[in-house]
Amino acid sequence: MVRTGMPRQAVNRLESTLDSLPEKELAAIIFARKLTLSADSITDEEVAELVAAFGEQPVVAMVLQMAYANFQVRLLLTLNADIEPDGHLPSLAVRFIAPAAGESIAAARPEATSAKSPTAQSSVTLERDWASISFDQLLRGMEQQRQRPGRVSVPAWEDVLPRWPPGMYPADKPVRIKWSLVVMGHQPQLGPAWLKCLRTFGREAKQDRVLEETLFWVITRTIHCFY
Repeated sequence: MVRTGMPRQAVNRLESTLDSLPEKELAAIIFARKLTLSADSITDEEVAELVAAFGEQPVVAMVLQMAYANFQVRLLLTLNADIEPDGHLPSLAVRFIAPAAGESIAAARPEATSAKSPTAQSSVTLERDWASISFDQLLRGMEQQRQRPGRVSVPAWEDVLPRWPPGMYPADKPVRIKWSLVVMGHQPQLGPAWLKCLRTFGREAKQDRVLEETLFWVITRTIHCFY
């Protein structure tokens, strides 16, 4: 915050108490904290109040920025990275050349010595609450989720396509994923940047699709994501 021009005294006050913040900014800070520690506890009413105060596009930007910040923090904690003696270094003003379409950028990997790992488990033990849910209950829960009104509007494909970078999506194949339309429609700069990051990671990591999707479900389950 100091690097962005905020006086050190103001930073110290903000770190010690939030009472001096205007009500609008305080609501945003509380939202960020809940989104970090217990995202599933955020209510429709809280989001509605935030949208009323800031607007849909800024609120979508908040969610994207917080998601990236949480991802970055968890990655750094996992790596046990140390903070530089004089504080965090500023970001480098660099740009990477995008690889050509179809070009392999994944690192070479040694060939597997056997088709099946000797330590692989042949079964998975489900948590008790998962195992107690019947298929019919699951279907009813999914239908209830579909009937819930959205917290922000979902832009139409025809409205957001002109705002996206050329080549991001084929114009003749409309995107119907609501999350993609919300992100790319309300934040046509932040959204494509995040998507390019994901696509580049996918090409570099070249993960097995089964492993990739399994990790997705483990993570969403861990953070109580309604996905």
